[in-house]
Amino acid sequence: MMFDKKKKNTEPVAEEQIQPEAELSAEELEAEVAAEFDDIPDAEPVEDAEPVNPLAEELAQLKDSYQRLAAEYDNFRKRTVREKEAIAGDVRSDCISALLPVMDNLERALAADMTSAEALHKGIEMVLTQSYAIFEQMGVTAFGEAGETFDPNLHQGVGVVSTGEYESGQITLVLQRGYALNGKIIRPAMVQTEE
Repeated sequence: MMFDKKKKNTEPVAEEQIQPEAELSAEELEAEVAAEFDDIPDAEPVEDAEPVNPLAEELAQLKDSYQRLAAEYDNFRKRTVREKEAIAGDVRSDCISALLPVMDNLERALAADMTSAEALHKGIEMVLTQSYAIFEQMGVTAFGEAGETFDPNLHQGVGVVSTGEYESGQITLVLQRGYALNGKIIRPAMVQTEE
């Protein structure tokens, strides 16, 4: 018979040699389990994973979209204010440029040696004609003439007289002419009307 070279331990074990395992506390058990899993690497986050809450992601997108829209509107509002101010400045500049020749003629009239009232009258008439031409180029029209029918939308009545020359409600005297720019009243005409 052939025997194994290694002998098996077949000797009986005495009862005193077997030690029952002591009961572990919860902390000790947790520490023992944690020690066994220390060698396992941490899981990598999955990039294509579905979000935990799709409504939270949609809310974040809507909030971002709202903030962008609010910023765009604020920029639009600021740009519009700057453009309006630039346009107003350009309009004022154009008006002043158009009126400068009138100012030049008035300065020349004052500097000239006017010996007759007729020459002074003619000079003032020329400046007024030049002013009306500039107004016409800008779209400004004058209104308020004697004989026109009184219109409270265009005229400001300051008195009523009885001359017998005009029909009732017609303008008898224009104290100040009225002006309109492209149909919009700038100043109503100040007039007296027939009773």
